[in-house]
Amino acid sequence: MKFLGEGAKIQLRMTAYNAINKLNLAPFTFGSTSTLVSSFNCGPPDCATVTPVANPLFGTAINGLQGRVL
Repeated sequence: MKFLGEGAKIQLRMTAYNAINKLNLAPFTFGSTSTLVSSFNCGPPDCATVTPVANPLFGTAINGLQGRVL
């Protein structure tokens, strides 16, 4: 076993995840605001008419996962 001297060897290793800092989006969860297409509003005065209202947040990512990990 050689610890020091001309025959000694050193290895440096590193594992990097997301090294180029690409944005990692969190997966969508069922029933969150980004998965609901529309909601319904009752019309006046007794909710006899129900009108759908489009969700402006549909399909938008709300959360991101962690960045660089070394």
